[in-house]
Amino acid sequence: MSFYNPAPKEAILYYAQVMAGSWGYKPVVYAKRMGWLDSDEKVTIDGQKIAKWIFESEPEF
Repeated sequence: MSFYNPAPKEAILYYAQVMAGSWGYKPVVYAKRMGWLDSDEKVTIDGQKIAKWIFESEPEF
């Protein structure tokens, strides 16, 4: 049995909001364009890498 951990997606959306919020993009749109989320809004391999980097560099996560 597997389970879904929403933490990587939340971290990606937080980072996307910081990066693209000033441009008026929605975080989900930006994350999809960067390839961090797929069309079903699931975290991709690149998304897992960026989420790992966010977890290591941001103490609030």
